[in-house]
Amino acid sequence: MQVLAARYVDFARNNRLLWISLFEHRPTEAQSIPDWHRQEHAVLIMGIMAPLKRLRPDLDEPGLALKARTTFAAVHGVVLLALQGRFVGVPMASLHQEVSALVAAMTRGAHLADEEQPPKLD
Repeated sequence: MQVLAARYVDFARNNRLLWISLFEHRPTEAQSIPDWHRQEHAVLIMGIMAPLKRLRPDLDEPGLALKARTTFAAVHGVVLLALQGRFVGVPMASLHQEVSALVAAMTRGAHLADEEQPPKLD
């Protein structure tokens, strides 16, 4: 997971315009997302599912896919905010370190993720 996250950060930093176009392009209502584009995203999620399966052998495929999408979204969000230079984003100089810490926290606690119910907000 750490290697995947580090490569993701490197790709985003070194190919900023391509990375942005992959995720920020929005087709019009008349257009549909091409199958190849959907497949590329599916490959990305499957690449996260494999190491997650070792951490969460109790999950079925749909549950594993959901956890992989959540993991991707967390890392993607940190990278996106940093690349956009948002005041809430981490500084670019700290991006690798912070993404690594996030992945470490998520993987260390992966087996606890569904044990506790989140507090109810009234």
